[in-house]
Amino acid sequence: MVPNDQSLRLMDVTLRDGAYLFNQNFSLETVQNLVSCLDAAGVPYIEIGHGVSVGARDKGFLGAGETDLAYAETARGSAARARIGMVALPQFASTESLRELRPFLDFIRVGTNVDAPGEAEGLVSEAKKLGYEVFFQMIRTSRVRPHVAANTARFVESLGVDVVYLVDSGGIWSPWEVRPYVEEALSVVQIPLGIHAHNHLGVALANTITAVQAGCRWADASLRGAGRGAGNTQMELLAVHLGRLKRHTGVDLEGLQVAAHILEDELPNEKRGISSEDFLPASFGLDIYPVSFFMNLCRSAGIDLSTLLQELAEIRGLVDIKSEDIRRALESQGLDADIVFKRAGLKTSSQR
Repeated sequence: MVPNDQSLRLMDVTLRDGAYLFNQNFSLETVQNLVSCLDAAGVPYIEIGHGVSVGARDKGFLGAGETDLAYAETARGSAARARIGMVALPQFASTESLRELRPFLDFIRVGTNVDAPGEAEGLVSEAKKLGYEVFFQMIRTSRVRPHVAANTARFVESLGVDVVYLVDSGGIWSPWEVRPYVEEALSVVQIPLGIHAHNHLGVALANTITAVQAGCRWADASLRGAGRGAGNTQMELLAVHLGRLKRHTGVDLEGLQVAAHILEDELPNEKRGISSEDFLPASFGLDIYPVSFFMNLCRSAGIDLSTLLQELAEIRGLVDIKSEDIRRALESQGLDADIVFKRAGLKTSSQR
């Protein structure tokens, strides 16, 4: 069963929503590597498979390199702790397919357009009988008024689903538009709410944080924001902001970066989201420039960027990072600053 405490849980959708960027053709090796890394980073729920639905490949809808079963088996064998699941839409998924996948999957996310939840009754019922955790995706939630979305949430709760998601499929919400949807739904349902945001207006992260602060207890995100269209909320950035809000998720930021670097090598340049070289300094409250200088320095010192940034962040009153600050940070790591700068091609640190 879905946990019933009040903590916030993250679901990574890289290997499902991100599949749109790869013509639904993630390799099994990529699935294995990413699931393993996400699991090690403490991500509790990982969604995989065809971007549209279980069964979409078999019906010739968009491309796909592997079967649902192959993806499910691979992911299951790569996760020690994380729960693994797929999306299932009534027009594609069958009772037989859910039964076949059940030994390898823990949850199913059934979805319909927000104004047509009745289409999913049979699929929800079958998924519950099979023992799945069942989430419901109110697709295109942002296309109806808050009270309509709330009525749909109340209806799907009556079907026995465990969590209902507000889904901004077209990325059309602004942050101030999100809270009424959350509050209206929470006024009529007892089950937890989730938020699935898209980044078409550049505010998926802000929308997700707003929804969490308004009461959503589940949040979707993907590595580098990989997803359909302009992508989803970027998992690494969400982890940073939730940490600042003191919202415990159990997810390790450094572990996420390991996974993100695996994905990054395969992503098109225009779909790579915000890199760790950008968000890590900001997460420590620092501005580093030029970035290439600091990356070269870290390579020469044999330390990662986050280690250097952590040392710099502990210096009180630091505004602009000067050579003496870098020297102090390096020496705090037991390093000889002059040697490090020489390796970096600088005679002294004052040449920065």
